[in-house]
Amino acid sequence: MSYFFDVAIAAAWILEGGLMAFCFYHILNRKYSMKITMAASLLIIFSVIVIDYVLNLHMVFRQLLFFSSLLLICRCLYRSSWKADLFSILVVCVMAFVCDMVVAALMWFFFPGMDGYPNGSLMLTANLLFLLLYLTFIFTFLLLWKRNQDRILKKSIYATLLFPLSQFFLLEAVGYYMVVQIIQGSYYLIPMCCITVGSILCVVADIVLFQVILSNSQKDRLVAQLEMMEAQAYRELEYYHSINEKIQEIRKIRHDFNNQLQTAYCVIAKERIEGKKTALLLLEQLERQIEHSTPPVFCPNLMVNVILEEKSRVAERQGIKMKISVRIPEQMNMEKADLCSVFSNLLDNAVCAAAQAPAAKIVVVRAWMKAGYCMVKVRNTYAADNSLNQGKNTVHQGLGLFILQSVAEKYGGELTVVKAEAVFTSSIKLRLQ
Repeated sequence: MSYFFDVAIAAAWILEGGLMAFCFYHILNRKYSMKITMAASLLIIFSVIVIDYVLNLHMVFRQLLFFSSLLLICRCLYRSSWKADLFSILVVCVMAFVCDMVVAALMWFFFPGMDGYPNGSLMLTANLLFLLLYLTFIFTFLLLWKRNQDRILKKSIYATLLFPLSQFFLLEAVGYYMVVQIIQGSYYLIPMCCITVGSILCVVADIVLFQVILSNSQKDRLVAQLEMMEAQAYRELEYYHSINEKIQEIRKIRHDFNNQLQTAYCVIAKERIEGKKTALLLLEQLERQIEHSTPPVFCPNLMVNVILEEKSRVAERQGIKMKISVRIPEQMNMEKADLCSVFSNLLDNAVCAAAQAPAAKIVVVRAWMKAGYCMVKVRNTYAADNSLNQGKNTVHQGLGLFILQSVAEKYGGELTVVKAEAVFTSSIKLRLQ
């Protein structure tokens, strides 16, 4: 029986470390796939537990060894900064400390006659209680973290939290009953095995559930990207049609250009004031026709130029002043769908917010290349009253930010959103190989 308790407690410790590694995987920028990352993390944690079991380390050295293993996981398996690594370790350690305090209080409440540090069945019960409580804490934190990044819908949070919470209360009730039986002298090995295996399977099931929710969110992202690609193809087709119309119009102007210019010279040659005025009117009319027939060029990149032209027309109709300074080359080592997603979503959100601004309606767009990075920055005014931003626009902007965050992760970059007084700034930084 003692051997069973040791094995079960060691399995609980491994699962605790696995939950920490699972939390790291969804916070930090990983280098490898989930299978490789989790397998390597569990191998490191298992090695630490074996070292602790063989050397029988003091509590202080055990904690230092465990902290070192977490730091090793962060530095070897992820590409985040030291600041991000220490933040992640701090988060999981604080949650573990809080869970430990709660479990200790519960154990002393349910078993007031417990003498000293628990062992045997009490130790196993405390570890299972800690494991399920820690699972709930990790789930809550990750759901809020992903929700803050608009990667999980709000309704999914409540449904996902209900599952581990129900497991927590049910398994702990059964575990408490079994511990009471053991204290009274009744040793039921099979039910204890069932409780232990059930707790482990609950942890695995919850992790799979979380991954399924993220996978469904990924499908929503793919659907949104497909719609974006269809919109991109439609924009290109419309742009080509408009270019063709402009070319035809310019040909007509060129056909009449010599005749109108010759007429203007003849009128000016007569040296009469009325003739000069007529010639100037003819030349001004010709200049307006040429200017109207020439499409605006914001940057050499055709796709970005199409989007900027379209959004500038939308902004002009809504009385928004748009300032554009975009230096994006024609050829980029970036998928057209991603490039379209970046500019379309940033400009859609900016124009939508600026249109609701009570005073100045301004959108400033800047984009440039530097040291292998593509940087896009959009600043816009907005309405401070949150009630103006409710409804379909909020849903669209949330999906837009979700797509932008996904593109940033795909290219090893970052998305930054800063909300100051009356000015909203969105910046995305993409690393191009």
